Amino acid sequence: MNSDNYKGISGWLLLLCLNLVIIDPLRNVLGYASSYRNALAKSYMEIPGTQEFYILNLCLLVIVMAFSVYSGIALFKRRYNAVKVAKIYLIFEAGSSVLFGLFPYVAGLPTELADAMMRGLFINALKILGWNIMWYMYLIKSKRVQATYGSIDGS
Repeated sequence: MNSDNYKGISGWLLLLCLNLVIIDPLRNVLGYASSYRNALAKSYMEIPGTQEFYILNLCLLVIVMAFSVYSGIALFKRRYNAVKVAKIYLIFEAGSSVLFGLFPYVAGLPTELADAMMRGLFINALKILGWNIMWYMYLIKSKRVQATYGSIDGS
């Protein structure tokens, strides 16, 4: 098969683009809203540092979501360096998941609570890392990515 058969945004590449533009941001908003609603329902907001924790999370989450959408749109529009931008985003998101794990301590939550939260945040960071490694490898190895962006991408 020649490279023209692989050219275009479809298959796994389409899934990645949809994930970056719609699925991940929606998952992040719903996850944050659910966590915040749960904290309100259980009166966690009275615990010192909880509001700061949610503010820090929201700030970083907005940055992660904006970068995600930007990366996906760059891929959709076949912009110059779109693959490089997507790779940088995948690394950035993995790194930000580590920052999310530090936020309970930075926000000043009681140590016992911060320690209890750490396990869940660590597991989430590992999931994100695994998912992002998979997509990063796809961007490196895919014939479709090479055929679609090879001549316009600097990565």
